[in-house]
Amino acid sequence: MSETRIRTHAVTDEAISRLRNRILQQTSHVIAKRGVDGCSLTLVAAAAGCSIGMIQHHFQTRNALVLASIAYRSERATDEWQRISETVTDPIRRIGDLLSFAVEGEESFADAWGFWVQAYAAAPRDPEVRDTIAVALQMWRSLFVTALRSARDTNRIASNLDPERLATYVVAAADGLAMQTLGGFYGGDSSTMRSTLNGLVAHLLGINEEALTESADAPGNSEAVPR
Repeated sequence: MSETRIRTHAVTDEAISRLRNRILQQTSHVIAKRGVDGCSLTLVAAAAGCSIGMIQHHFQTRNALVLASIAYRSERATDEWQRISETVTDPIRRIGDLLSFAVEGEESFADAWGFWVQAYAAAPRDPEVRDTIAVALQMWRSLFVTALRSARDTNRIASNLDPERLATYVVAAADGLAMQTLGGFYGGDSSTMRSTLNGLVAHLLGINEEALTESADAPGNSEAVPR
């Protein structure tokens, strides 16, 4: 009898978790298209296929839902990158994969960067949004710091390069290029953003750009070391 109750409770918890994640994902999609100010419980409920009351039950207010969606997208991106990075052993290739992931991961470019750019735009007007994004950005920046430090500590890039400073440069470049791409400025697209990031980072690290997309032991890849 008790075992049946335990199994039922476990299934219920799983269903609740799926519902919460669906609501948060759909909230982020609404924000990407309409901005934080245009994100209403009505739109989210329609997108998530649930009632407004159900959303309020889990998140109480629209503002709390928006903040939770920012944390959700940040944590999801971090988890996804951890899964990707576990399959890559070469430090330089890991940086290249992270740059590619920065352009387009599990979500499409328009949705992923559309969400973050809209959230950035709301930050100056809303201290809670700003603080929540600040935490997310620290997590995102730390991925680059870790990857760059690994490359330096294994002598794949010059020992005098500072991973902290480099990560600041890379994140700033990614944010700026994403805004340009979303706006359609300079005639670029996501492929242009990816190649521009690769070129910039190769220049900063003093390596051949091809090293970012090739394994260290790939044939002909003898220049995946500081120039």
